[in-house]
Amino acid sequence: MLVHSHERTADGQVLVRLLPALPSAWAPAGSVSGLRARGGLEVSVSWQDGAVTDWSVEAATPGAVGSAVVVVDGQETPIEVAPAS
Repeated sequence: MLVHSHERTADGQVLVRLLPALPSAWAPAGSVSGLRARGGLEVSVSWQDGAVTDWSVEAATPGAVGSAVVVVDGQETPIEVAPAS
């Protein structure tokens, strides 16, 4: 599993977990883009040795949420999501 987004924070923001269950065969290195997350979000993520090295979250639809919380290795990062153009 590359993205997990069915949870919400206590204040209702979408919680986007990156690489919660990366398959061991993919662990050495890789990247993916265009994954969809709840709230109308589109996620891209790159990894090396099973750890996230880069990520981005953007609005995929005009009605996408305006903020979310991204979780990488237990570290939560609140983000503002720019509206889709």
